[in-house]
Amino acid sequence: MQLSDNRLRVSRLVLDSPGIHLRELQRNLGLSFSTVRYHIDGLVSEGELEGERMGRYTRLFPRSMPPEERTACSLLREPSARAVVFELARTRVYSNKRISEATGLGKSTVSRQGKRLLRLGVIERTVTPAGKVESRLGNSAVAAAVMRFSQEGRTAVKNYIELWDF
Repeated sequence: MQLSDNRLRVSRLVLDSPGIHLRELQRNLGLSFSTVRYHIDGLVSEGELEGERMGRYTRLFPRSMPPEERTACSLLREPSARAVVFELARTRVYSNKRISEATGLGKSTVSRQGKRLLRLGVIERTVTPAGKVESRLGNSAVAAAVMRFSQEGRTAVKNYIELWDF
């Protein structure tokens, strides 16, 4: 079966941006919502893509992507979660107060993202002898995928900046 140009564009964008949601896909492609929905439905029924409900959005992934990588991609698409993860990758151990100060995010946002990262196995929490709660990377597959993707993202940004820094 020959793929239409629009269906091919939809498929390629999902492959390039796993975890993208329908509205974001529609905005990036400049197509109508119904056109994008039509092609997504076709690609899902053909087994190329898979939609997964995550929070308020149905996120789209290539069918072959492992579940822990799907979770990692979804986390890193959210600016506040990404900021917390990047700071955690930089410092390795943190308190909510330190992350809040370093990222400029509100304490409640950092707390909410921390609880979410804990639930997903990205971080582990310990209590110091002084009674202070600290978080560090967990040993789960999701934590490994998040750190791999966050490292790749930082490298891509650094390379992009170097490319235009002349």
